[in-house]
Amino acid sequence: MARSTVGSVIDRTVRQLNSSIRNELNTLSVGVNTTATQLTMTYDLTPALRMGSVLAVGLELMRVTSVDANTKTVDVIRGWQDSTAESHDAGVEVIVNPRFSRFDVYDALIDELLSWQPDLFKVVSYEATVTDNEETFELPVLLSQAIGVIRVTRQWENSDSSSWPNLQYRLLRGDASVWSGASLSGLVVRLLPQNNVLRNGKVHALIAYPFIVDDTLTTTQDLVTDIGLSTSMLDVLSMGIKVRLLSDDENNRSQRQAADESRRDGAVPVNRGLEIAQTMRGNYLRRYADEVLKLRTRYPLKAW
Repeated sequence: MARSTVGSVIDRTVRQLNSSIRNELNTLSVGVNTTATQLTMTYDLTPALRMGSVLAVGLELMRVTSVDANTKTVDVIRGWQDSTAESHDAGVEVIVNPRFSRFDVYDALIDELLSWQPDLFKVVSYEATVTDNEETFELPVLLSQAIGVIRVTRQWENSDSSSWPNLQYRLLRGDASVWSGASLSGLVVRLLPQNNVLRNGKVHALIAYPFIVDDTLTTTQDLVTDIGLSTSMLDVLSMGIKVRLLSDDENNRSQRQAADESRRDGAVPVNRGLEIAQTMRGNYLRRYADEVLKLRTRYPLKAW
């Protein structure tokens, strides 16, 4: 089993978050499509499964509107709380009132990856054929979200094919619709000094690019081979997800603190959960800084 797919990271993080929690669960007796509003369960319904309960099935959340214990059926609102209705096969687990659902982890995973730029990025290559006296070359529209250019090298037609000297350059950002010379992406690489014009041949650029630019990840995508993370970044990703979710959870718990105070075990200090969350954040920031240092040592990125 690949440990680097989106689904694997979600499952692993859910397991770690819920290591001290025993969520109540059932399974679907009959599969459902994306529009069905009634679920038939395999096992008897417990008191926890009642009107108002939240069910987690795959990456979908559902809100229970009515329950029939005799037929083991539950009426639900599909795609609850911004999740997306999905088809589910018979035998799939149904988690009742989860503290941390797979959808919560998926949502935090997307936010975490989007927040990594410009510190962390993947490196993509771009090669262009140029002609005499060109001073610039533009990046294609597929690279319009580039964070920056790491290195530009050149190869002339009459040079040794193994010789690719470095070029001095500047990345210029503009509007693809109006900036002449940037008709595709709005990003132009200009050589420095300006009289260092190109000759017939090729240029090769290493581009720093975000791991993701939207929220269209699927659970089957591989974060290493498809998205571009290094294997060591998977640990940082999981840590970041847990910091996000545990911090939010601790905020909610702190709001209940006064009501819970009379039931607090004397051996558990006040704000103990907050201290744990802060320790986790410190560990996460150290690991994050380690990955940034490793990446920038190998691929130094200019600020322009």
